[in-house]
Amino acid sequence: MDLISKKIGRTLRSAILFETMIYFEFSYNLWCKMFFVKCEMLKMIRLNFVLFEKLFDMKPHKKLHSWTKSFEFVKDIYLVTSKFPVEEKFGLTSQMRRASVSIPVNIAEGAARKSPKEFRQFLYISLGSLSELDTLILLSESLSFIEKDKSDLLIEKLDVIGKLIYGLAQKIVVND
Repeated sequence: MDLISKKIGRTLRSAILFETMIYFEFSYNLWCKMFFVKCEMLKMIRLNFVLFEKLFDMKPHKKLHSWTKSFEFVKDIYLVTSKFPVEEKFGLTSQMRRASVSIPVNIAEGAARKSPKEFRQFLYISLGSLSELDTLILLSESLSFIEKDKSDLLIEKLDVIGKLIYGLAQKIVVND
């Protein structure tokens, strides 16, 4: 009997050990599969994000010629207004700077919108700021804050920017 109980004991221990090994192997395989799936999902998410960035450019305004020209024009206005009289700091200087900044800012904001109708509306707002700035440049010239040749050059640049913005607005197809 002693021999039989030893054999049964060994068999039971082997069965329990075998069952435990299978459980651990199953758990390990499951964990490996889950980890692999997780890694694959992370790779896919990373890949999808890269594709998303390429398909839906997060800064589409930087590719627009009207934006780059108007962005450079802001620097010109800041340079010109830095030579204005100190008493105009909160008057004409501030107004010209805000109007000039408004042009590229509205182009950028409109380009970031998903609706062509909204984009077009922001382009028209930037054209309004452009007209305001045109008037302020002429006013600055008549008040002798800007020399005639400098104001002519600024207005010429402003006209080019205006044509670029207007042309872009006309190219945008709006489905109402």
